[in-house]
Amino acid sequence: CASSNCVSVIDAKRGIVTETIFTALFPRAPEGSTPDALAVAADGKTLYVANADNNCVAVIDIAVPNESQVKGFIPTGWYPTAVAVSPDSKTILVGVGKGNQTKPNPFDKDAKPNKDGRLPFPYIGTTLSGALSIVPVPSEKELIDYTATVYRNCPYSDKLLTNASSPHKTAIPTKVGSPSPIKHIIYIIRENRTYDQVFGAVKEGNGDPSLVMFGEKITPNAHKLAREFVLLDNLYCNGQVSRDGHPWSTMAYHTDYIARDWHLTYSRRVGVDDDAEGNLSKGPSGYLWDACARHGLSYRSYGEYGKRVSQPDGTGRMEARVPGLVGHICADYGVPRFKGHKVRDTDNVETFLKEYRAFEKNGTMPRFIVMSLGEDHTSGTTPGAFTPQACVASNDLALGRLVEAVSQSKHWAETAIFVIEDDAQNGPDHVDAHRTVGLVISPYTKRGIVDSTQYSTVSMIRTMELILGLPPLSQYDAAARPMFASFSDKATLSPYKHEPARIDLNTINAKTAYGAARSAKMDFSEYDLIDDFELNEILWHALKGADAPIPPAVRRAIANRPMVAQK
Repeated sequence: CASSNCVSVIDAKRGIVTETIFTALFPRAPEGSTPDALAVAADGKTLYVANADNNCVAVIDIAVPNESQVKGFIPTGWYPTAVAVSPDSKTILVGVGKGNQTKPNPFDKDAKPNKDGRLPFPYIGTTLSGALSIVPVPSEKELIDYTATVYRNCPYSDKLLTNASSPHKTAIPTKVGSPSPIKHIIYIIRENRTYDQVFGAVKEGNGDPSLVMFGEKITPNAHKLAREFVLLDNLYCNGQVSRDGHPWSTMAYHTDYIARDWHLTYSRRVGVDDDAEGNLSKGPSGYLWDACARHGLSYRSYGEYGKRVSQPDGTGRMEARVPGLVGHICADYGVPRFKGHKVRDTDNVETFLKEYRAFEKNGTMPRFIVMSLGEDHTSGTTPGAFTPQACVASNDLALGRLVEAVSQSKHWAETAIFVIEDDAQNGPDHVDAHRTVGLVISPYTKRGIVDSTQYSTVSMIRTMELILGLPPLSQYDAAARPMFASFSDKATLSPYKHEPARIDLNTINAKTAYGAARSAKMDFSEYDLIDDFELNEILWHALKGADAPIPPAVRRAIANRPMVAQK
């Protein structure tokens, strides 16, 4: 039972579960061990279970019926997905789904376009190479040593369900349920950009200017916000693509179903459809809004986990795709206002601000707001669609206007805005394919600093949970490092003034644009329906030029380096 951290023993004749074996490393652990494969030794006395998200195999004594005992754990590579035992019961075979490490993905300087225009650069999906481990069945002494290694490798422990340590006092509580001066969270999820694509030329951070595609001319607000508040140059997405990026961004976990299914669909094979309510995709603890509901906190979604429903007059409405958002999603967000209207992020933000002002007037401000602001995904170079630069610039202007309006409202003193990409699959980065663009904006955010602490999507989620008094959703956010270094305990209430767009937001792609014909064949109706490998190549040459030199590939290990914020 992958999402529930257990193996069920079933009496097939009677059709009942006779025993439940928990394979998590700690007794109170929420989802996040993900037992997703098992094998029984030939003698029937030992069960081996792959704990995908703990990167280990549990060794379980099952010699006595209904008295199974977890004896220890064997460390594995990244995300074991299969386990088998040799006929003589002396060797274990472990299939690892994601290899042993993550890596950077700049372009290869020697790459040449092939017949369909693709480049053999490291698309994030191709950086995850599987592996097979051949492990002799360990002795009792060896299993003790293996088990100690597994526990050393695991950042989670049960004490993290209620506590998070910080060397300095900030607006972020260190105990779940402790008060915070921040009362309202606005959580903005954007689409698919890497750090170097946007901030690569920012001299204060760790960037590569040669990889910049949407620099300050296109994203003046992102740059201004990073300089006025905090530049995060060591932030990584937990998800690899949009298919798992949105679950990671909203429930700090992705189920075994999602992990397997996106590898099928993104490689143009046949996937497995979820049910109508998305139960295969949902972890036991649910999403952030489910946590809010359990703890009596008000919440609202603007586009996130919504589906557009067309109306006969050519307009539309937004409806919830998951039960927890029914009645809590803005029906007017992300849908055409009249026939033929192309919805932009600037339109969506105006829809949000209309409601925001009503909340402010009526005293009904939700404690948690989640928003999909995804025009930076672009539509490639589809003829007649807005250019990639115009799409990203529209997204940037929308963000700037939103921050300005919130910073001028009466709720600014009690608000924090968190911004992240759901994944970083659409571009190159010289540090790692998962490194992304993120922002934290609040009166309690430190001003004018670079925070190079290693953070991830779940770090941002953990920080929001601590502010709202919510316990972690999974082992991942429980173990994540909160963003204490980005925050102070003193408020600076000066408002933000947005930067106007520096390019024409209405520029459209010509039929002669690089990759126009291929872009026209792509389905951009949802974020994860197109071939991102191909889109990456199109965007690079569309922005850099068909003959633009391709940067050399770089290989580097990422050190877990907790760095203090720097002026």
